[in-house]
Amino acid sequence: MCNIVYQTIHNKQFKNKKNTIMETKKSTSIYFSDESIAFLRLKFKNVSAGINEAIGIIKEADALGISAKEIIEQIKILQQIRKISLKELRGVFKENEWKFLADVLKDKIITSEFRCLQSGLIAEIEESEHFYGKASKMKIDLKEITEKIEILTGAEIDAIYFRVEQFWGDKNRNIDDWCRW
Repeated sequence: MCNIVYQTIHNKQFKNKKNTIMETKKSTSIYFSDESIAFLRLKFKNVSAGINEAIGIIKEADALGISAKEIIEQIKILQQIRKISLKELRGVFKENEWKFLADVLKDKIITSEFRCLQSGLIAEIEESEHFYGKASKMKIDLKEITEKIEILTGAEIDAIYFRVEQFWGDKNRNIDDWCRW
């Protein structure tokens, strides 16, 4: 995948008002396979951006106590949980309720701490009715949809957000087909 060729050390000196600080920077030349370079260019702005993104991900995982090798396993587990949770959601909501959820959650930025909470999703739909009258306009029984949400698991709540995000991210989306799911 890659070969490290050589490493040089550059010292850069700068001063502040109180003292002199010496900063050491290392420069390393790395040769990547053509396949790796093509992948990094495809997925990121350039090779350096891809490497920096990968390092950032590994640092975040390390801060969470997850090794670099465990990242993939954790992602596979999350995908399996979502797959099962999506199956469990089939038939829970009516077509017009899915349209309502898609409308309410459009362009919402949901944090990882928030996206598994029934109370958070309920607050979103209640606020959409309170401020914009969306449930009334779409003929949604707010009490009925709230009761459905209250019995869902955290993984199923996440699956709702995930499904809506996938819908809005699809350039060929068709709300009617999506709601018949």
